[in-house]
Formats: sequence, C-alpha cells, structure tokens
Amino acid sequence: MVTAEPVVAAGTLYLAVTTNNSPSQSGGYVAAYDPETGERQWMRDGLPAVNTPTVAAGTLYVATNVNPESDSDEDGLIALDTQTGETKWKRNDHVAWANPIVVNDRVYTVKEQRPEDPGSSVQALNATTGATVWQTDDVQGEVCYKDGTVFTTDGTALNAADGTVLWRIANDGMTRQHLIQAVSNRLVYCVVQEGDSNQNVVQARSPGDGSVQWSSPTSTSGFWAGRLTVGDGHVFFRTTSNGADAIRALNAETGEEAWIYEAETELTSDLTVADRVLYAGGRTDPASELGNAVVVALSAEAGERKWRYTFGQWDLDEYGPAANAPIVADGRVYTATYPKGSTLDYQYTEYSALYVIGCSDDYGENDKASEERPDQRDADNHGSD
Repeated sequence: MVTAEPVVAAGTLYLAVTTNNSPSQSGGYVAAYDPETGERQWMRDGLPAVNTPTVAAGTLYVATNVNPESDSDEDGLIALDTQTGETKWKRNDHVAWANPIVVNDRVYTVKEQRPEDPGSSVQALNATTGATVWQTDDVQGEVCYKDGTVFTTDGTALNAADGTVLWRIANDGMTRQHLIQAVSNRLVYCVVQEGDSNQNVVQARSPGDGSVQWSSPTSTSGFWAGRLTVGDGHVFFRTTSNGADAIRALNAETGEEAWIYEAETELTSDLTVADRVLYAGGRTDPASELGNAVVVALSAEAGERKWRYTFGQWDLDEYGPAANAPIVADGRVYTATYPKGSTLDYQYTEYSALYVIGCSDDYGENDKASEERPDQRDADNHGSD
C-alpha cells in the first residue's frame, strides 16, 4: 500500500493492495472492510497492481498500475459495485490511467503515456457507462476540480464542460507533473522552480486566468517530493530546517509564514489535515534507515505537537518501517507501514501492514507506542484469506 491510500466512504473501508510488483509481474486486489472490526465484506482479486480508488454514488472507481509484462486481462480503469465488488464497466483500451475523480455524473482522469500506448490525454467519462464524453490531448499528470474547471498537475486548466484549455503555466524548467497541486477557496496552489537556482517556490494563482497572487520560497531545491496540503486557512508542506525534516505552514490567503515545526523524525508521507489537526507519517530515526514507524499530530493553527504514536519494532533488520500518508475518518487514523528504502519488491508486500488508531486529544504530549505489534503472519493474511 505504498502507492495506494485507504479510502473510507459511507461506513466502509476500501483498500487497494499490491501483492506483486516485480519487474516481470504485477498483481493486486481491491477489498471492502467493516472499519469498526476489520471484517472483510468482499474482495476483488486477480487484478494487476492497483492505485487509490475513488467512491461516488455506489460505485468504486479504480485504476490499475499495470506492469508492461503483466498478462492480466483486467487492466485499465474499472468501475465496481461498492456492495459486491462486481464490475459495472471497464475501460481497458488503454493500459494506464491516473487516479480518477468524480463530479456529478462524470469521471475525470488522465490516460497516461506508456511505451506500448504513447500519448497522454485528459478524459471526461460518463460515470454510469464509462464512455468518453470529451478528450483533450497532450496533457498529463493527475486531476483536481473546482467550480467547473479541471486542473491537472502539469499546470493546465480546462473547461470541465467540453475540455477546452483555459490557461497553462509556462514551462520554467520544472518537471511538469508537479505544478498544480491543490485548489481551495478562491485560489489554485502550485509549486514551481524559479530561475537558474532550481529553488522550489509555492505559488497561489487565480483559477480564472492563472495569474500569480503570491509566492513563497520553500527552502528546498531540485526534485519536489510530496504534495501541498490545504485546509484550515493554511497551506502545509514538508521542507527542511536546520538540517532536519520540517513542516511549514503558510497563510492560504497571503502566503505569509504561519509557523514551522522541526520534526524529530524522518517525514516520509504526504500530510493530512482534518478537524484543525495536521497529521504526518514518518520514521523515528532520521539518521539511518532503521527506526520505527510513527504518526505525528500537530495543531493546524499553531504547529504545536498534540501527540506522537510509534508502532514498535518488526522483524526486518535492514530497513525500519515508515508510515504512509495518514487518512482520517470518523475519529480514526488509517495508515500503512512499509520498509522505506528497500530495493527488494517482495519486502514491500511481505512486511507491510495496515494500522487503525484513534485520533483524540487525550494522548497529551508524550509518545504513545503500540504495546505489541500484530503477528506479521496475521497482518500478511488479513486481506488475502
């Protein structure tokens, strides 16, 4: 679950799990669980590796992450019934699709480029049938939506009604999959590189014409890791401070710095904000590839630590576990742990596990570590019995 996050919708937990991601094979499944007990309700296996699904109006939309050597005939973009896991429709005319989003009766996604399937395009699909409503070529990345406009991470804004291009961010040398990252309220939030320094800068732009409203440096350069997270009047992102991993918060309206939190851990996940609390996943020993998986909860307003939960040791000696992006729903935090840094594919499936913890304020300032880790064999088998 390194590349796919848990989804909780209408009282059901959905997991997209990769079981095999070797250079020559690709395997995975999608399953639904009771979030209270972990009891599995259904499982759709026999799939290639799968990405984070989207749920809307009784349908679960999931894109497969197909290895070119895969012989699966269930690749592409699939719509499943949320109650049974049965297929409603499938698009396997292309092998690779970006994570879909659903607005009203349309699914917006990107047909990604692959050597065996060249060319990329944004597509609007009929949510009921999967048929293409419109297609705009030469646009790539992933999509988000606001007020009748589809924004893609390569810096393009399109009319959601017909796919016409409204504006584009000029190519200033940055890898184009990392430009537009979030849209909220009256602004679109981006990351660009300025000049010859390759310094990463957060920008807020007008959704109407893409004009820059404010800019703020990030204290990082080169490849941009992670995503911007917007909520509670702030823009949050991972950065560095005094040589250590840190989280920085900007005022979402002005770009002025609100606070910076210097973490005592290696930050390994995207950030999540919910109910005025910011959550981050990481690993406790930033100086090595060892340590324990950890989730940190901060006050979104002030950046003060509310609690920190560590998950305990595991049996793999070469790499310590790290926590993936925390997902918050109905008073719980869902996160997967994985052996960050490992170059062996099988270790990501053999040693990864899903955890569900509480997210109340009762923990205080002290670490709360799990008293014992579930037996690894139980964790391995939980979703595949």
